[in-house]
Amino acid sequence: IGTPRVSEMAKGRKSACILVDDLTRPTPASHVIPFILEELVEAGIDEGSILIFIAHGCHRPMHGPDKAKKVGLEIARNFPVRQNEMDDAFIDVGTTSFGVPIQVNQWVADCEFKIGIGGPYPHGTAVFSGGGKIIVPGCCSHLTNRTAPSELGPLGKDLPQPVKAGQEMIPFRLNAEEAARMAGLDATCLTILNNAREVTGLFIGDVVEAHRASVEVA
Repeated sequence: IGTPRVSEMAKGRKSACILVDDLTRPTPASHVIPFILEELVEAGIDEGSILIFIAHGCHRPMHGPDKAKKVGLEIARNFPVRQNEMDDAFIDVGTTSFGVPIQVNQWVADCEFKIGIGGPYPHGTAVFSGGGKIIVPGCCSHLTNRTAPSELGPLGKDLPQPVKAGQEMIPFRLNAEEAARMAGLDATCLTILNNAREVTGLFIGDVVEAHRASVEVA
């Protein structure tokens, strides 16, 4: 939605990063990653230049078994899997129109092609998760992550309390999407799940357009 297929977008890129959410989300990343890997390899990116990055944002770091459960045991064994650590180096990519400084983890920033995997699940701060949230707070610094919620979160004076599902155009969501473009997120991949956590829908493409389409179904 809103972009060519991954194999076309990634042509000419030398490296890639697949960003995934953590185990607080039911996204079955282990089922989706192999298909994205096929597209990246078809684009000419060597498997040795593909990074799997767990963008857990402000959640606790994930340990070995957690990583394997999220991305799949074979993926965890055969590809580098990193996650957002607050003592990592961060690259300043600018400040959003909402006044939030965006500092992106260097492991992510250094990769030439970036695609995030998540899902549009109801969320108290961002209305629905997924899309640009893989960048803010997913792979940003403490400065970014403590600024965005305090300025734009559901406790902010200009936002309704609680935020209602369907009200997407709130500052936190728009800020995250603006930051995702600044960080160079090329595409988002979003899963729709039933109550048995089976994939019933898959949306892939532009970080805003694909997310909006997935939310309509969610």
